[in-house]
Amino acid sequence: MVPSSNSERLAGRAPRRVGLAALAVLVLLAWSPRPMAAGPAAEGGSGAAALGMIDDAVLALSTLRDDPAQPLRVEQPARVRLELGAVIDPRPADGGPPAVMAVTPGKAAARMGLAAGDRIVAADGEALEGPDAGERLRATLAASHGMLRLEVLRAGRRLAVSGHLDRVALPAYRLEIQPEPAAAGGCGRVSTFLRPPASESLYPAVLHTVDGRLFGSLDATVLRLPAGRHVLRISEAIGAERFDAMQNRRRLAAQRSERFKHLEIEVEPDTKYHLAVRFHPERVDPVRDQAYWEPVIWKRTHEPCS
Repeated sequence: MVPSSNSERLAGRAPRRVGLAALAVLVLLAWSPRPMAAGPAAEGGSGAAALGMIDDAVLALSTLRDDPAQPLRVEQPARVRLELGAVIDPRPADGGPPAVMAVTPGKAAARMGLAAGDRIVAADGEALEGPDAGERLRATLAASHGMLRLEVLRAGRRLAVSGHLDRVALPAYRLEIQPEPAAAGGCGRVSTFLRPPASESLYPAVLHTVDGRLFGSLDATVLRLPAGRHVLRISEAIGAERFDAMQNRRRLAAQRSERFKHLEIEVEPDTKYHLAVRFHPERVDPVRDQAYWEPVIWKRTHEPCS
């Protein structure tokens, strides 16, 4: 998915309309949409894959509800979207500039010479520093008119890269998501909002999926779940300062392939579960084994959920 701006929420009477330009962190991953056949042809091959992506998007959108008992309408006019073709972490755990997590082969970022591990320190001459660096990068992309100049930090060297962004024509669409049925057994929440105490070797967790389904926007830090058993797919966001240079390089290489762990929890009604990862410095060598961290629930709080 390729956000060019934050989700735009418009308050008002239900059903609510939401202009949505993005779901996820600053993820500028190119996706080439293909025509999807209607009817039986859509049940197999690329049609089935496309329907699966729609299902995941609907589940992600449902996490944006202010009121699960009301319909949610999402609509967009036809437009052209500019895509970089890279996954960008706008707020790395070390507080530094936006980090390139992955690059899609053959897309704009690859043609420009961006690589996983690069830190984007400037875009079109504007320095990217501070907690709003991701927002400013989004704004620069939106205003770029298709040409982008970046300055990146790679292995201690400052490099300049530039090139044309990919243009993707998006058709107009309208989607209405019906109200969620009331959960018979109640509901609870999982949260990554509170920063866990590093003094207890606890660091932020990144929630990716629940029960194998897309969690939704990684900017959304609280997810409502029906009571019962759920499996969370999580990655770590431990500060880079806890590792030496060699360990960080090996850690990045390991994260490109398998950087997830699973945590199974039993959600009780009216309970919020705060996620974190526990750091085990004595298990850092070898980093590739991923034994140095584990997902945990570090705090439970009571919170009515309906």
